[in-house]
Amino acid sequence: MLSYITRRIIIQIGLICLIAGISFLFMHIIPGNPVTIMLGESATPESIEEVIHELKFDLPIHVQFVLWVKDILHGNFGKSYFMREDVNKILAQRFPRTFWLAIWALLITVSIGIPMGILAAINHNTILDKVIIIICTSFLSIPIFVLALSLMFIFAVRLGWFPVAGGYVSPFKDLIGNIKGLFLPALSISSMSLAYLARITRSAMLEIMNKDFITTARAKGLKEKIVILKHMLKPASITIISSLGITFGGLLGGTIISETIFVVPGIGRLMYEAVLARDYPVIQSLILFVGIIYSLVNLVTDILYAVVDPRISYI
Repeated sequence: MLSYITRRIIIQIGLICLIAGISFLFMHIIPGNPVTIMLGESATPESIEEVIHELKFDLPIHVQFVLWVKDILHGNFGKSYFMREDVNKILAQRFPRTFWLAIWALLITVSIGIPMGILAAINHNTILDKVIIIICTSFLSIPIFVLALSLMFIFAVRLGWFPVAGGYVSPFKDLIGNIKGLFLPALSISSMSLAYLARITRSAMLEIMNKDFITTARAKGLKEKIVILKHMLKPASITIISSLGITFGGLLGGTIISETIFVVPGIGRLMYEAVLARDYPVIQSLILFVGIIYSLVNLVTDILYAVVDPRISYI
């Protein structure tokens, strides 16, 4: 087990290094010059050259990359070109907002997606099963921005149950305010994830339902609830857990759209603003930061396999 974890950590470190290299290279080949955006069209050639030298854009690209990696290894993510603040400080301010948004979205995904999948499986080929399949297909087909705008119009504008602009309130100061502000954006980004999780759960449960040990458990007179939760759901949970890593990645990606629409000042909205402004240090740091989080989630997911099913060997 320890050797497996060590191998996985080495692989994830290599993946993070690859992400860092691709993000840095990508930032330097996309159209647009941040210096021109910073100074405006009225900037003189002298002022442009001065800023280019200040930002080290006049150095070869491989030298810029080495200097950037060196700063990252020292915990320095650079300074935003437009906010004039350290990226570390900006991330410390913005990440808790996206973290709580992702937490509520994950709770919605798990609390709705898994029960829907179980209901569809135990009611296979019934009207309920078909209704759940239609709902899942609809959620997978509706773009996040369409669902987000629809939820805002119905529940915020028309009914007034939630604020139009979600905003953010710390749950440690006002838990109800935090939930009200983040519920609609969390629901919008969790729609596709819960539909995906429901279909995965349904497929995993159907695969196990006709196994001999399920027939034996029922023949022993066990209650159907125990058969479903203990003898069916537990073996199926390995497949479910494996899908949670992909689900979490989808939730992180959806925050860019959701936070922009509901005006939640998290890292998703920060990414949107940074791309428009060609704020290289912020964009590169966000890509690397999200890549690290995603790698950690995948590592934890792989380790959980052994916790759920000790029969799995990692030799």
